[in-house]
Amino acid sequence: MWSRLVVSALVFTALAFVSSARAECPTFSGRLRTIEHDVSGKISVSKDCTVSISDFTYDGRAPQVYIWWAEECSSRSIARGGRFSDEEIPERRVSGSSFRADVRSGIDFDRVGCLSVYCEAFNANLGDVKATFDVSAVADELPKEPEVSPPARDPSPPPSPKEPEVSPPARDPRQPQCPTFSGTLRTIEHDVSGKISVSKDC
Repeated sequence: MWSRLVVSALVFTALAFVSSARAECPTFSGRLRTIEHDVSGKISVSKDCTVSISDFTYDGRAPQVYIWWAEECSSRSIARGGRFSDEEIPERRVSGSSFRADVRSGIDFDRVGCLSVYCEAFNANLGDVKATFDVSAVADELPKEPEVSPPARDPSPPPSPKEPEVSPPARDPRQPQCPTFSGTLRTIEHDVSGKISVSKDC
């Protein structure tokens, strides 16, 4: 009994934390352009990352309908877009109704230029609206991390490492010495010439 209560309390706390930590979304509002299935209404995105359609009209005769995003409101661009929300629009006739869902996480609002009521079953755009999101407005409202100044740089250059002194190898006293000689070679053949020498170290 107590273990169930503890688990329930932990789950509730985690959900509350996730909800409070959710980032804000840039806002938008615009009216849908009717294309198919009598789709019309006003689509809005709010700061709490929800998307809604108010005054929503739809004949409910298209399957697998979702709100999609695209870079532009063209057939080719919308076909390359994706879901703006994972909640399916119910397959039923509505007039002056409303629909509300959570915005899908990970949406790059800088790329969103169009919102569409899209039928995934037949790859059909039922209604769309050009959308512009002011991402900078949301970024300005988010808390900024404190700036950390870099550590002060020492103006004096670091000392150069000294190379270790290498002493010449000690001569083995048992090694014999040779008598010295120096003389100039006499040229005989092949232009040979020079000075030949013999030193003490043999």
